[in-house]
Amino acid sequence: MTQLIKLVFRFFSITMSFFLACVTAALVYAFLSGLIKLQDFAIYGEVDTYFALSLNVAILSTEFAQVSFVPAFLCIIAFEIKQIRDWLIYLITGGAISLFAPFIQSNPEFILPKTAYLVASAMAGGLIYWLFCGQRAGHWHRPTNSK
Repeated sequence: MTQLIKLVFRFFSITMSFFLACVTAALVYAFLSGLIKLQDFAIYGEVDTYFALSLNVAILSTEFAQVSFVPAFLCIIAFEIKQIRDWLIYLITGGAISLFAPFIQSNPEFILPKTAYLVASAMAGGLIYWLFCGQRAGHWHRPTNSK
């Protein structure tokens, strides 16, 4: 497999892992902040609860992706170049990026309260990113051993 094909697959992997990280962060934030409660699954019908959960997660993950896109991809590029694969670094980086969210938020009307929930959900997103993509950071540009 050529280096270019490895790089294209890596870009695809990074993009999909970032998407999954944003969805995970939104799901964690929705439950931690009380947007969706576990009691809602017992009180309301399944369709209504899943629709509300899906709508909340879709809106939150879009906002998370919009706010964290530039800092996250700058960190991802640095981690890829330096071949950093430690899960704790991705966890801490997710939390650090979320602390800067109020300063880089493009929509001032969309307020994300409860900073502790935001940091915890971003850390969960960072961990999911590491699980799907970060543990192989820089793997694509390792020289192959030819005998």
